[in-house]
Amino acid sequence: MSATIRDRATGTSSTIRAQYLVACDGAHSHIRQALRVKTEGLGALNEHFTSMYFQADWGDLVRGHEADAFLIERPEVDGFLLISDEQRGLFSVTDVPKPGETAPDYSVERCHGLVKEALGKPDLAVEILEIVPWQPMQQVAEQFQQGRVFLVGDAAHTMPPTLGGGAHSAILSAQNLGWKLAAVLKGQASPDLLLTYHVERHPVGEFFSVQSLAGPALALLRQGNKQTFLSPENKLPLFYPIAGYRYRSAAILSEDAAPAQPGKIEFLERPEFMGQPGSRVPHFWVEQQGRRISTLDLLDGGFVLLTGTGDSPDYTA
Repeated sequence: MSATIRDRATGTSSTIRAQYLVACDGAHSHIRQALRVKTEGLGALNEHFTSMYFQADWGDLVRGHEADAFLIERPEVDGFLLISDEQRGLFSVTDVPKPGETAPDYSVERCHGLVKEALGKPDLAVEILEIVPWQPMQQVAEQFQQGRVFLVGDAAHTMPPTLGGGAHSAILSAQNLGWKLAAVLKGQASPDLLLTYHVERHPVGEFFSVQSLAGPALALLRQGNKQTFLSPENKLPLFYPIAGYRYRSAAILSEDAAPAQPGKIEFLERPEFMGQPGSRVPHFWVEQQGRRISTLDLLDGGFVLLTGTGDSPDYTA
């Protein structure tokens, strides 16, 4: 396939040819739309985040806390502060309008007052550099692969930031697809291996996207017609959407029976790793050239074969 790449800084364009395309172009993915891949979910949620980037001489307040974030809870304003340096920072607030209400408007004047109130310095000179509104979305693409094109990250699945699931899911999806593409391009595997990307990652992305719903978003989901994983009685601990599941695909060799619901996420029976095919490698101690190391230290990007039983496992990297 051919793709035209344009440098936004210089305006120059160039054409490249590639065997595959990985779409990492965000929640409003133009590539996904061009492929006419549908999405399922609630879409934009009734939660409104407003980030105020500002400049101020606030070094005396934050010096020594450059790596910290501050939660501000005052009668006049709630939000959190992030530090860029002794001259710049970010203050963010969240609004959840009630039914029939609209999200409040944040003018430059209003943001001036909010930042000063958050800092507790009404006389401090503050310059608002930029005001950025953002609404989280909850949606999952029906397909993560269309021919030679693969959707990764927010192009494939979006979710509220409640559990940090967006970045986590994106990293795991990129890792899952990355090694498979490398194996195919190096001639180590058939292109059929790439078909397992959607099979393995779609159930996880769908589950994590719904698990990330909370507060007003959860109320909306309960009022809708779609069945949800999420309710007080069945919301699972964070271990499960992060790592407490196992893949089932043509790339996984297993003697276990096939899952009762193909295409749905399959959870581990208990929150620990036991080495089931398709699950995360468990930790145990092995010896390498007289040095005691963890099995996890063996996973440095290459293929690793673990064999043996009892207390004396063998491995080949």
